[in-house]
Amino acid sequence: MEKSLGNWCVKDINSDYIFMNKKGIDYYGFNKIDFEGKSDKDIPIERCQELWPEFIAHDRKVIEKNKKNRCNRNS
Repeated sequence: MEKSLGNWCVKDINSDYIFMNKKGIDYYGFNKIDFEGKSDKDIPIERCQELWPEFIAHDRKVIEKNKKNRCNRNS
């Protein structure tokens, strides 16, 4: 995970960060422990305010897809 070429993260069902690789921590301006439990709107404005709508839309898409997958498994 840490050797990934890009920055990436893992979020919980509430879209709060639970893991972020070092490239993401550096890019978004967090320190190693500051990101846990934070949401996209906690990322410093100068870094990605314009990306918030895209992040939120992506999170919703992932959540909806997982809901559908769970329903299909229970059928």
